[in-house]
Amino acid sequence: MSFAKIFSSAITDVLTELTSTPWAVREAGNPEMSKSAGETRIYRLICRGNLSGECFLEFPLVDLTKIAAGILHRESLEFEPEAEAACLEMLRAAAAKAESQFTNGGDGVSLQVETSAEVAASVTRIAPLLATDGASGRLALLLYLDQELIESLGRCISPAGQPLYSSAAPSARVAENANLSLVLDVELNLTLRFGQRKLSLRDVLKLNSGSVIELDRQVDDPVELMLGDRVIARGEAVIVDGQYGLRVTEVPSPISTQLWQ
Repeated sequence: MSFAKIFSSAITDVLTELTSTPWAVREAGNPEMSKSAGETRIYRLICRGNLSGECFLEFPLVDLTKIAAGILHRESLEFEPEAEAACLEMLRAAAAKAESQFTNGGDGVSLQVETSAEVAASVTRIAPLLATDGASGRLALLLYLDQELIESLGRCISPAGQPLYSSAAPSARVAENANLSLVLDVELNLTLRFGQRKLSLRDVLKLNSGSVIELDRQVDDPVELMLGDRVIARGEAVIVDGQYGLRVTEVPSPISTQLWQ
């Protein structure tokens, strides 16, 4: 279980206790916070002991306001000092609950929560999460971890016996998918490249109808599928309903990874 899942699960456990309504958390398919979400509130989680470093928690203000109303058993309220204090205490209770989940040979972990004006520039967005109560209650969350905490988590073992963070952790893939989801409907121009050849300007000027240009590729060599100047796949040229097509036989590396390089 990852750091993000442990801490967010602790939040939902505390919310369940405070609101008497069962809450659950899941990894969000895309960032639940954007400019359209309006104002947000940020909290800093300081890790000491077996874990060292910082984590920032960002919530939409509208979600926190509703959470505060539920904790204080109010129909509605403004996000004033009383509401902010209720949310801060909820996060501190979640931090206390999560502390027991981080272990390494019995060493202790201390998690301290405080308000923050902004997310530090040195951290990395690691996981968009969404907690819900199965009805109208929801709490979106973005976790940001600094490099010190990431390295510390790599040395810390979860109750399941796995590192709490690695470069291939699911939470990292979530972040990648979250970023990609923002542009999934953008249309891209793809090109099939059967081969290439460098010609001098003199030879180019001599081209006319009937000229033959020999390419640098054999007939049975794979055709390349290009996105801009990047080869994203290779395959065999085929004819489909009278039109050229490509039967993909090789993808050098995950396409999402290639797009982000």
